[in-house]
Amino acid sequence: MVISAPQALLPRLLLLGALWGAAFMFLRLAAPEFGAFALAGVRVGLAALLMLAFALATGRALHWRERWMRYVLVGGVNTALPFLLYSFAALHIPAGYSAIANATVPVWSALIAWRVYRQQLGRSVWLGIAIAFVGVYVLVGLQPVAVTALSALGMMAALAGASLYAVSGYLINRHFAGGDGVAGATGMVLGALVWLVLPALVNAPSTLPSVSAWAAVALLAVFCTAMGYILFFGLIRDYGPQRAATVAFLFPAFAALWGFVVLGEPITLNMLSGMAMVFLGTAMVSGAHRDVLRALWRGWEQVVLPFMFVLAPAWLKRRILHAVMHAPGHFEIEVAGASRAIARHLPEADLARAAREHRLTRFIDAVDPLRSAWAETRTLRQSVVVEVAALPPGPVLLLGAHHGGAWWVLPWLRVHRGAVRFVAASIPPDADDAPWRARLWRRFRLWRWRELNRIGGKPVIPMRGALAQATAEFEQGGVVVALLDVPACLTRKASAVSFFGREAWLPRQLIDLGVAAGAHLAYLRGHFDPDVLRYQIEITPFAVQTDPVAAFAEYAARLEADVRAAPGRWHCWGEFDLFFDPPPAR
Repeated sequence: MVISAPQALLPRLLLLGALWGAAFMFLRLAAPEFGAFALAGVRVGLAALLMLAFALATGRALHWRERWMRYVLVGGVNTALPFLLYSFAALHIPAGYSAIANATVPVWSALIAWRVYRQQLGRSVWLGIAIAFVGVYVLVGLQPVAVTALSALGMMAALAGASLYAVSGYLINRHFAGGDGVAGATGMVLGALVWLVLPALVNAPSTLPSVSAWAAVALLAVFCTAMGYILFFGLIRDYGPQRAATVAFLFPAFAALWGFVVLGEPITLNMLSGMAMVFLGTAMVSGAHRDVLRALWRGWEQVVLPFMFVLAPAWLKRRILHAVMHAPGHFEIEVAGASRAIARHLPEADLARAAREHRLTRFIDAVDPLRSAWAETRTLRQSVVVEVAALPPGPVLLLGAHHGGAWWVLPWLRVHRGAVRFVAASIPPDADDAPWRARLWRRFRLWRWRELNRIGGKPVIPMRGALAQATAEFEQGGVVVALLDVPACLTRKASAVSFFGREAWLPRQLIDLGVAAGAHLAYLRGHFDPDVLRYQIEITPFAVQTDPVAAFAEYAARLEADVRAAPGRWHCWGEFDLFFDPPPAR
């Protein structure tokens, strides 16, 4: 799979930050028994052996005779000397100071890009650096330390190590640009070993370290060194040293996160706020902040704001609904797609009103699973009004559409008629190249699907393969709810019907099955009324009960009338043209 540059940078930075952030945890486990110099030497030595074996096994040529000076130079600047400098700093200054110094790597890198290579850095880059740097300060805090000659030298050593990390990024870009990342990283680690062998031997521990200490070193070598450097070389190759250097901001955040997950260390408010600032700043420097901000906005309008709505009193609920319905930024993508389709197919429609209705429908769709999980019984008692013209005993087939609001007929039916089956199209899997935010929101939609399963009392029936289960439900005198406004491409079989004055293709098999089973056919309409804060659900029988073709035509006519009356409530405008495509050949 080919990874596009702007889209894949942030996930790769996060993965590398997670690996190198875990190094702090392993260092804490191994350093007391190995000592700083022996630990650095053993860590790099194990990583070198592992990477060399992998390079030879996969046929990668290191060209050691021609490049050994480059490997030793870059290995010294990127690994050996920073390891030794940070080891010295750890003896004389608290860990928080070292973390702050390490977070200056992107600053040094940006300064080199600006002064040496004359690169113009945008305001968002400088702002991102400042936000992330302050985030590291908030995250780690600073302990009081006496200013002595050694403490001053320790801070200078930590800053020097950070500057070497920044310089090494440009050296890697210069000497190994365009080459194989595994070969370059392997050669660099071997070059670093040249610098570290003697200090490691001189400072070897007097007693053999424990198994747990060796395990920590092995994890350091495999994940934090071997995998980490291969990822780092790839980042520099694909995005340049200045962007790759921003991974240094993530070390303290992931170190705190790993400490919480693995070691049970507490997460404090300053750590959470610091992490948020670090991640936002890194995203801004990496150029992915727009994706992050869009994801945060989606989280706000689809999770946080709906949850606030569920908990809010009535007066605040109305304020929230008014803000959502009248703010163009809410559900902007969905509303824009619906507005374009409505303007094309219903030129007489009031687009401003339709946009408000569409924002409301999308918002209530996000509220529904939260209300069902939080206060299902109270919601049914206080907020759901179901008008039923006739719902006799025996099998029932309720035919609805993607209008929103009808969600709550499922728990209502479960209370009044026992279990109910709900037929809907399955959520398609993610594409291989789907952006991370699309994958994230698919998880939310799957959770919403699971809530449908729960409140319906039985699993949801996918559109494909629904007939057998619906038949069993009808035989037991049960209720089946189906949304038939599904394009033919999502169903196994579709039939022609008049819709908006054209020949459209919708699934009819459930109607055929319901008529054959003697089920009572009824039309299901639902929406949320923002004035009274209630779900208005209406169930009315079809005029035709025994002719599936006529009932199918009546369904399409009712759906069209509902869409024309309130076009903004319909979800399917983005797929409107698909309804008029004949079913694909099977």
